[in-house]
Formats: sequence, C-alpha cells, structure tokens
Amino acid sequence: MEANGDKQNTPQEIAGHVAAPLAPHHERDLVIGSAIAPDIIASRGVRTIRYQRELPPTFSQRQRRRGPGILFDSHRPNGEITHMFRPDRTDPSAPGHKYEQPSKHYGGPGNTLDVHPRERHLIGMTSVPVIFVEGIKKADALRTALRTAGVRAVVVAIAGVWNFVHDGRQPIPDMFDIPVTGRRATVIFDSDMLRKPSVQEAAKALAEHLKDRGADVRITYLADGPDGAKTGADDFLAAGGTVEELRLLTRRYDPTDFASIRMSRDERLRAGVDNLRANLAGHPWPGVGGHSRRAVYEHAIEQARNAGKIEPNGVRVEINQIDTAEGIGTTRQTVGKALRLLEADDGLIRKITDSIPGVRAASYVLICDVTPFNIGCTNPAKTATSLSCHERPPVPTMLKRVTSSADELDELKKMRWPYVKRTRTPEGHEYEYVARLGKIDSHALRKLLDLGGAALVADVIAAMNRTDRPARFVERHFRKSSEAGIVVVSETGDAVRLADDWLSRLREARALADEYKAERLQREAHKRARKAFKERGRTRADKAPTEREMDRRGKLRQVSPHKPEAAPVSGLAAAIRDHLSRSPHDAAQKPLGLASLLWSRDLYPIRPGVEDVRAAFEELGGDEYKMERIRESHKGPSPKVPREHPSTRRSPRPSRVDEEPPREPAPVAPPPASIPVEEELLEPPESWLSHPLDCECVECMGPLPTRYARPIGAEGNEKPPNEWSEV
Repeated sequence: MEANGDKQNTPQEIAGHVAAPLAPHHERDLVIGSAIAPDIIASRGVRTIRYQRELPPTFSQRQRRRGPGILFDSHRPNGEITHMFRPDRTDPSAPGHKYEQPSKHYGGPGNTLDVHPRERHLIGMTSVPVIFVEGIKKADALRTALRTAGVRAVVVAIAGVWNFVHDGRQPIPDMFDIPVTGRRATVIFDSDMLRKPSVQEAAKALAEHLKDRGADVRITYLADGPDGAKTGADDFLAAGGTVEELRLLTRRYDPTDFASIRMSRDERLRAGVDNLRANLAGHPWPGVGGHSRRAVYEHAIEQARNAGKIEPNGVRVEINQIDTAEGIGTTRQTVGKALRLLEADDGLIRKITDSIPGVRAASYVLICDVTPFNIGCTNPAKTATSLSCHERPPVPTMLKRVTSSADELDELKKMRWPYVKRTRTPEGHEYEYVARLGKIDSHALRKLLDLGGAALVADVIAAMNRTDRPARFVERHFRKSSEAGIVVVSETGDAVRLADDWLSRLREARALADEYKAERLQREAHKRARKAFKERGRTRADKAPTEREMDRRGKLRQVSPHKPEAAPVSGLAAAIRDHLSRSPHDAAQKPLGLASLLWSRDLYPIRPGVEDVRAAFEELGGDEYKMERIRESHKGPSPKVPREHPSTRRSPRPSRVDEEPPREPAPVAPPPASIPVEEELLEPPESWLSHPLDCECVECMGPLPTRYARPIGAEGNEKPPNEWSEV
C-alpha cells in the first residue's frame, strides 16, 4: 500500500476511479490505533482528504468546511457504493457527530449501512451471525479480530447510533436487505451506552426492531477505560482485548440489564440511588400536588439508575419533560411545575443547565450522599407511630403473596388523576366528572405490591410514611380499588391483598376511565410537536390574508357559533341572511339597493333582480324577519349623551370643562291604540328630523343620504332662498 503524505490527488482519484494515497498519520490511526489489517483497508477503499475540493460533489459546503479527514468507500448491502467522511477535527457544536454522509440535497442516498465487500456473500446466510457496530473504523477492527480468531460473521457498520432509521424513526431500506429471521444478531455500541440516555434508547430501539423481525438479539456491554473515557470496539481490541472477552461481555437482550449492569459496576452510584430511594420514602408528599411531585421524583431516580452520573453532592441526570409526562401519566406542564417545586420548596434537586430544544434536555442534580456503606434501613422522617422495617407483625396466612413484574409496575406508574370533562354544546358547556383511581391510590397499590401483594393496612400506611387510621385509610384509598375488584379487604378491615386477577381488573378500570385513550392522544400530540419542531425550517409561511379577508373574519367571529342551524334556503336567501346577521341595519334598504350591495361586495355571484330579493325575504320569513333585523340593529346600551343630527349639532364643540350638561329629550306621547306598531313604523310623521331618538320608523333607520344638495329654504334649512349649498 502506497503512503505518500505530500502527493496531491488527481481528478481521477477524486472521482474514485483510482485508489488515492493514505497519509501516514491516517494509516497509523487505522492500523495501530484501531487495530485494522492493512489488506482490509486496501480492499475497502480509503483515502486522505486534504482540501475541500477533493470531496465528492454530493457533500455540502458545511461538510467540506470541516477540514481534512479520511474518506471511506461505504459498500451497501445491495451492492451500491457511497462514501463516508470522517473529519480529523470534531464539531464543537456536536462533539459526537464524527461521520459525515453525502447530503440528500446534492443527490446522496441518506442513511445507509456498510458491509465490507469481502463479506457480502455471507449476507443471505442466516446461519452466520450478524453484528451491528457504530462506525466503519470499529467495524473493520472487529472484522480483523474475527478473522484472526477464525470466526465467521457479518459485521454491519452504522454511521451513528440513530442512523439505522429515518423519517420519524422508521427503519431504513438497508435494514431489510439483511435477513435476520432465526439469526443471531449482536449490537455493540460504545461504553457510553450505559450513561447516555439517547445512546441507550437507540440500542433498545435497534434491539427491538431486530427482535420483532425474529432475530435472537444480544447486547455487548463494554466498560469505560481506566481513566473513565468511553471505550469502543476498536479501542477494546487495540488495547489487547480478544473476541472471547467480547463474548463474556455479551448477554441476551433484556431492557432491564442496562440499569443492573451500571449498578453492579459503580459502587458510588449504587449508594447514591439507595439514598435517593430513602429520601423518596421518607419525604412527606401531601395532597394531589405532593403525589405529582413524588411521581416526577421517582421517575428521576429511575433516570439516575439508568443513565445517571456521579457528582460530589448527588447524581446528575437529564430530565426530558415530555418523556417524563408520558412515563408517569400526566401533562408536561405538571412535570415542569413539579420540577420547580422539588427545587424551590422540597430542596431535593438542583438545576444545572437549561434545555436546548432539539439538542439536549435540562440537567439536574438529585441531591444525596454518594458515599458507599452510608445507607440506613429506616428513614428518620418517620414518625414514632410508624412501624420499623424489621419489626412488622406477621401477615395472616390467609393472604396470598405475589411477585411484581415490569408490566405491573408500568401500569401502576401511569395511572392518571380524575378530572372534570368539559364538552361544548350549542347551549354552552357541559361538565362531567370522570372518576379515576388517581395517583394516591396508585401509590397505595404500589406499596402493597412491594410488600408482596398482601399486608396489614398498618404496614401499607407506614410504607407510605403516613399516620392515617387504618379504617379511614381503607375508606379513602382502597374502597374504589375494592369496588373494581383489584384488592380484597379482610372482614376485620385490618389486612388487604391483591386479587388473583388484579392486573386485568386494573386495566379494565383504566380503560373505562379513558386512560389509555388519553395516553394515545398525548403521544400523538407530542409526536406532532416533535415533527413540527424538526420541520420548522422547511415549513412555508401561510399566505397573508388581505384586508378584506381579515375584516370578513373579524365580523364572522362576532356571530355566536352556538346558534342552531337554520333551515335550508336558496343561495340568495342564505347570502342575505349571512349579510344581515352582520349588518342588520341594511334590512331597511329597498330590494334594488340590497341587490346592488350584495353584488358589489361579492356576496353573491350575480346581480339579483328585485323580485328575486323579495322571494328570498319570503323564504326567510317576510316582513316579520325584516322587522326583527331592524329592531336588532337598534339594540345595545344607551349612550350617555343624546345623539344629535349633524345639521343641528353646534360648532365649534365646547371643551369638556365648559361643556353643558346634556338636555333631557322631550317626552314622546305613545301612539294611539288603534294604530298598530307596524303601521306606525311604516308611516312616519311629516319629517324624520323631528322624530325622537328612539324612533324605529323606516325613514329614521334608513334616512336619505346627506351628501346630496337640497334647495335652500326647504324644511330644516335656515339660509335665505335662491341659494344652493351642500347640506
């Protein structure tokens, strides 16, 4: 293999037709640092990139600016060849982002898998195990070690822990090009899998996908280096590790192994988690808000057990509010409030860093003592009436004991609070109380399960750190569970046990209270929010409405949405009804004027005739409907100052200080009893200018326009005759 660090690549080498030279420092990194055989490097196709222009055209400018590095030929399971670029310098904004794949914007295939060309003939042989490794370097290092040990296996390289999925965490097509049914599949990620929640979640997702396809899934749990640095498969093999030692670190996939292995390897973490559980048991959690905080704190302790990091005064964890809300059966707002109260009022946690959307969750330190061998059985916060951990009276033999499982604990943890359901109806809102067991009853069932599924009521009270009387406690927290068939209370009321089919009864009670529906709706809402956040840069802005559209929308909002639906009418009648519902004063116009108004404002596609308008009014109710609209236009609060006609208003208007008090309008005599109100409205007196302010005649509600010229000397004008003026 040629190694010349000063020769510049030719255009043919850049295009990938000729193997370009590998710089000496890159060769040392692969051969010595990662323990890769030189012939495996040569048969793959690896070259040094010195300048941006040497990268293939499918890489973006951002990727080119990451500087020199190593360009690997990536061989997909279907035989196609793409590229994988590993820059020498890490990205400060994303230190874990080590590999760059061709950009899809410039014609790249997206996320792909890599299988060395020497192993492509083994892909279809399900008797040969398959191993999934993070990164091409680690895959080639493991391939070298397997060849040395004489073991046949297909080593599949993933660019990153999450690069086996795309488009909302759906498996990429390359995953289905590798048959795994009835095949042993092993996942080997770096040692930070045991302390990083995202890497741990990716390993579980990959294992679950392989398991669903019928594979025999196993996980290899690498340990950190002596200095605490993370260790990959290539680091393990370069330090002298063997394939046989990797087998000793591998076990059949079990989601609970991630936490148990971490606890077995870190004595300080084990001590910290035990002390956190003691704080959980000894702290008072009063009321609904207290038990919400208890559920959040308990979930944080599980996070510490799964992915916590030891700090001088506690265990550091990252708490994602959305994941926590889904895990404990509550809302994200409740989780945020509980975290603030746990820090401010309870003093059990301390916030370290804020969350960065799309990058990382907020970091907290769960305050506790991490010194080993400093854990007590009893909690000093317990009262004198509580029972000791070692001095509980024996449970009656008639009670049956059971063991707990992960499914049972998950059901109890996700039980939700009762709430008041609000439904919108045409008459307003209707309220309905939705009864649920709630988290306090869930806590009681959890403690009963921890005690073996059968215990004295006094033991359950002591385990919950309460001082209730047994009879009152049973009435408040076991009555609904007993009615649902979840628990069985003894005749004397001093003992309780779980029913034989308590889990199925609990699921029935949760289903009747729509708890599973609430969980599904919550997950869908969170999924939409995540998708909207990821697509925030690609989503186009909505078209800005015109001024006319905004005015129309504003008027539509003023119409009550709870009015009952009207009877079906013609299009013209519907247009008139919609317009008069917003502008009822236009009901006083003549049919010809109303037809012109509808046509000019594009409220009706054609200009209707007079007879069409009259027929439409008859559909709506005739004169009765018109008078109802006219009366509605005059409804509203009375003004403080009586209104004056523009022709009789004084000018200039006096200031507020010198303004005269408003004059009371002259009383108006009631109309004769023999004249109907409708006739009075349709036959006004001599001039509308002399009508009172509350007059509802046609002339007052639809007066003649004042912009037309009138002859001087007419009624209401005071200038001398033979002159013309604008009134």
